Order: sequence, then structure tokens, then C-alpha cells
Amino acid sequence: MPGSSRQCISSEKNMSLVDSNANFVGDAFSKLQFFVVQDIFFSNTCRYADVVLPGSAQLGKRKVLSPVRRGGFSASIKSLNRSRTCQPDWKIIQDLANQMGG
Repeated sequence: MPGSSRQCISSEKNMSLVDSNANFVGDAFSKLQFFVVQDIFFSNTCRYADVVLPGSAQLGKRKVLSPVRRGGFSASIKSLNRSRTCQPDWKIIQDLANQMGG
């Protein structure tokens, strides 16, 4: 299809099970040319991935979340320092997107 996405990065969400039409989502994942998943656990979504990257635990992050379905915001305060050799999730995703032409 013209204008359709051929590459995707998924981070910290098991989209193949959580979203309302899991069969539709799984079918869309299988049609991608390249799919990267970053997650702390090997989720069902990882089964569709070409590359699976480790995610960092919530205790090592500082961020604000805005749930789509419930509204409102929640804050996460970083309480653990990561190893010097580890990059933050946002940096890994930014580098991947740049390599994928983003």
C-alpha cells in the first residue's frame, strides 16, 4: 500500500495482546519488513520482532505517563542508577529511528 509503514519500533507495551483486536494487530506485525521490540519481558509481541532489545525497569526511569484510555497523568521517579554502559530507552529508540530513516 502506498504510504503504509514498513518498519516499526514498539517499546514497553504488549500490543499484540492488550489492544482490542489482537488478530488484526498480529497480522499487521507479520507484514512489516522490520520490527523492533524493546521490553523488559519477552512478551507475545516479541514473537513478531526481528530484533528484541532489553528495556530498563521502571525504577531506573524518570518519566510522566499519560494513559490514553483512562485520562490523567502519573509520574515515575527514578530511584536506581543504571550502569554506565547502558543507554536510556529514549536514546536507543532515537538512534534506531535515525538508522531507519526517521
